[in-house]
Amino acid sequence: MIQKDLFATGTVLYRGVDRYPSHGRVDLAAPRAHLALAGAPVISDHDGLITWSPDATETVTTAVVGDLVEVVNGGTSAVLATAMLPIAPGGSVTWDASAAVEDDAQLITYLSTNQVKDFVRAHVDPVMPTLEDSITANVNLAQDCNAFYDGKAVNFFHASANCENTGRVSDVVYHEFGHALHTHEIIDGVGAFDGAMSEGAADFLAVNVTGDHGLGRGFFYTNVPLRDLDPDATEATWPRDIGEIHTTGKIFGGTFWDLRKAALLAFGDDAGEALTLKLYVGALRRSIDIPESLVEVLATDDDDGDLSNGTPHECMIRDAYATHGMHTTTGVISGPGVIDFHARATQVLVNLTGRSPRCNSEELASVLVTWGDGPNMDPVHGFVGATQTSRDQFYAQLPLPTDGPMTYGATIKFAQGSSITLPDNLADPAYQVYQGHTIPLYCTDFESGDPLAAGWSTTAGKDQTSPWAWAIPSGGATDPPAAFSGSHALMQAPGGDYAPSSFSAVTMPVVDVGRYSDVRLQYRRWLAVEDSHFDQAQITANGAEVWVNATMNTGDSSSLQHVDKEWRFQDVALSGHFSGTQLQVGWALTTDGGLQLGGWALDDVCVVANPESICGDGVRSATEACDEGAANADKPDACRSDCSVPKCGDGIVDTGEDCDGGAAGTATCSTTCKAIVIDAGGCAASGSAGGGGLVLLVGAAVLRRRRGRR
Repeated sequence: MIQKDLFATGTVLYRGVDRYPSHGRVDLAAPRAHLALAGAPVISDHDGLITWSPDATETVTTAVVGDLVEVVNGGTSAVLATAMLPIAPGGSVTWDASAAVEDDAQLITYLSTNQVKDFVRAHVDPVMPTLEDSITANVNLAQDCNAFYDGKAVNFFHASANCENTGRVSDVVYHEFGHALHTHEIIDGVGAFDGAMSEGAADFLAVNVTGDHGLGRGFFYTNVPLRDLDPDATEATWPRDIGEIHTTGKIFGGTFWDLRKAALLAFGDDAGEALTLKLYVGALRRSIDIPESLVEVLATDDDDGDLSNGTPHECMIRDAYATHGMHTTTGVISGPGVIDFHARATQVLVNLTGRSPRCNSEELASVLVTWGDGPNMDPVHGFVGATQTSRDQFYAQLPLPTDGPMTYGATIKFAQGSSITLPDNLADPAYQVYQGHTIPLYCTDFESGDPLAAGWSTTAGKDQTSPWAWAIPSGGATDPPAAFSGSHALMQAPGGDYAPSSFSAVTMPVVDVGRYSDVRLQYRRWLAVEDSHFDQAQITANGAEVWVNATMNTGDSSSLQHVDKEWRFQDVALSGHFSGTQLQVGWALTTDGGLQLGGWALDDVCVVANPESICGDGVRSATEACDEGAANADKPDACRSDCSVPKCGDGIVDTGEDCDGGAAGTATCSTTCKAIVIDAGGCAASGSAGGGGLVLLVGAAVLRRRRGRR
């Protein structure tokens, strides 16, 4: 039988952009698009080629849906952009939607998503999970000047007077797909999603596609970049430029751009790009945040399973990271926590670890020990240069205050200009030392047996099991490798991470503090917890919070993780946070459903008192609001028996108060100590007769998307 059918072929092109509309137009193949030819479905190949029979001119119907991306129009019309165009055998046809902005955005988003997937397939990771699946792209959404990836779809906003339609800026499309790349490359249980790192990673993917370190040109209708990973002025460095999530991300993106420049210079374009992107994928897969990515990049570069002898491109990698303030060098300062006598100074030792002997970027310029007030040494009172005793050990004489707590740390300056600080914990960047005589009211080193069977108690959320346990620490990602003293510690989830969406607490036995009015908690801590915007690690006194881990205070972009890398001495003032003579100290953790870390580990716990601060001795100490000796009494307008001054909410009616129902108030007494009058109709009004009407406070429900990925 002779085949008589004749087949025709033609190419479908879409008119796209050279990055953004005013920069120029280019005609590109419509890859793997779900088209219609004479009303029948047909799919173009990667080069926009379609085949049909018989060999005659037909009408092709274009589309913004294909094998790899499905565009959804969220604009004024929900109708998808399309056109019907004649195509002749052996010819080509070009769809130009540039006359209608919202149609144009759909077409450009379709092309740009295919372009970035092509780049990832060819240069980054050809087996990236979901790469060959269709991703949804929501276009023309009713907001402006932004775009985001929500974990499943990429989303782009319509144009405004200030900003271009973000679906029409190819760099923005590349960037948003970069978040998908990061998300899908993470090795579960090894790496973790960090919002700031993801912004930098997405920026770096986009600039690799374009070959231009200026990202997002055209975003503001000009050629000025939205972000520049290789600025003429100052490079973004850690931790100086930590801030808004995209700003922090420039530290990671800029580091990899500098690494890319060095690799291209050393090995040529193709080999240099291949090396850089190999290291980039390693960072995405295994890193938990920006500074920790340095170790993961070195591990990716390693060729013999031994980082201690270096890696093939170690100094190139270290130099790029050092330019942006990051080193593997870290350390601890060994010094006393409590000095129970008056001394003018104490010696501290600075012990560095992780410093490579092979790279110039690891050479030191100086080691300075600084001291000051407050948790951040603010203000700094002074510094002294440390004396070197060996390659990585230094000592200094630390001046001490006359009495009470003081904070201190160290600045390690490198010869190439960058520096790091100790302690290595941005959420708690100062060591503490307490000088002054104290007497112990309760102390334990957890070596005499399980404290949970000897007066300590635990609680957990509804239908949850307490993770607290008496254990021998054995290390792990964020757990201590050993107890501070002896062999045992009291730990939360020893050997693992705390549970998501949970609450647990541990409390020590009740301690009688008598008349002491300067009572303090002094203990050793190894804590690993997410920014307190998400997870709250608390110390409580009789249920009242006396300490909580820090937050960056930038909403869902907050990423100030508190991760101790050593046993830290912590002195916590308890007086003023509780009343009476009975005290119970607790440690609690409330978590959300996101990132989980190691939680609390406690050792050498003491509740102590300053014997020179006694309520009722007639001498007002620094921790007493008043002290009138025998005249102290729990009666109106008097210095209270706990040396506090009269205040609303203490349960005693003083001058100027209608009533005092305690901190919570009562049905007839408000929390502002004003009488609540109930009228005949059952309505309540605060204040005297004839007072104002009822005020209703309505709380708005806020829906929080876990970790914005804009």
